[in-house]
Amino acid sequence: MRPLLAVALLLPAFCVLPATAQQQPPLRPSLPKGADPNDWEAYYSYGVDNIMRAPSKSDAAFYWATRLDPTRAEPIYGRWVAFWMNDISEFPDYLDASPRVLQDPAVIASDSIRYRAAERNPLVNRALQVLLYQKSSVNLMNNAWNRAWIAYASGFYPRALEYFTAAVRAEPDSLGYRFEVALVYSQIGQYDSATAVLRELVRLMEQSDRKRLVYVYESKEMYQYALGLLEAARGHLGAAREAQEKALQENLAFAPAHAALGQLATARHDRDGAVNEYRLAVELAPNDPVFILRYADALLRADQPQDALPHLKKVVQLEPYYAEGYVTLAATYAALSDTANAITAYNDYLKRAPLNSAEKIATVRDRLAQLGKSP
Repeated sequence: MRPLLAVALLLPAFCVLPATAQQQPPLRPSLPKGADPNDWEAYYSYGVDNIMRAPSKSDAAFYWATRLDPTRAEPIYGRWVAFWMNDISEFPDYLDASPRVLQDPAVIASDSIRYRAAERNPLVNRALQVLLYQKSSVNLMNNAWNRAWIAYASGFYPRALEYFTAAVRAEPDSLGYRFEVALVYSQIGQYDSATAVLRELVRLMEQSDRKRLVYVYESKEMYQYALGLLEAARGHLGAAREAQEKALQENLAFAPAHAALGQLATARHDRDGAVNEYRLAVELAPNDPVFILRYADALLRADQPQDALPHLKKVVQLEPYYAEGYVTLAATYAALSDTANAITAYNDYLKRAPLNSAEKIATVRDRLAQLGKSP
């Protein structure tokens, strides 16, 4: 049986639509008493709690978590798990890369969701996938790789590293096993070790010069993208930029690498560079609210509020529940001396802001007070 590595056609970034464009929204679950209905984590936790006994309810919770914060990969990944939890019967054949299963339109749609999670964060915590093994009655202790996943899902990361490393020794040509070693290292904040593993993985992939369709985590651009994120986390911004540029050499249509380059340009105060990179990301993924918001923020930083405004209006149209879009929209209106609309946007933020954003809520209230005193 092949390792669980998102067997999927590599859909180009511009084909991966936000949740708003994919389907009619499921009913919003009623959270337990005391939970914050504006907090994506509240819905994510609800989804995790229900995934074994009520995967459809879990999928709805993950969906709403993504609507509240579309930057997070965890609930997007959770939706892929919930898809298979709803009907586990074909999952073993999916793992074996059965063409019959892989060509099923529902499976292709589910794989596009998993690909979108990887675009948000290729190193997202994937502990939920072990539940799929449990439900499909796979023998979880029959090899080092399965034992590694049990340890990983249980939070026993040193043991998971031991087992994943053993799996690499047993099958040194398996790039997937190597990626999972990097995954565990990144989970515990050992970015130097994770980077070293990914660099070796990329070297091996270049040696093999693979041309075929592969698992989503085995694409060169995704590995380079992950490597760039790790280098940025280490503070090695030059190396991060080089990795993202290499990702684009592999796939010019890979929007997340442009967005990452935009973030790196912002970090070095290169306003024009940030605007250009985010613009390219948005051209490639025109319905991605996260990229659009970052592009608009870059325009605002570059003293182009008039250009930023239509993009921000699109953000709040695509994701009306996402609080952060309204803050940037309000700042843009304020920069344009449109006090009335700035006040409205700030109030829209306060209606949607999670309770754990107390500091930002206080800042917005201060700005509202200042705008209220404006002539």
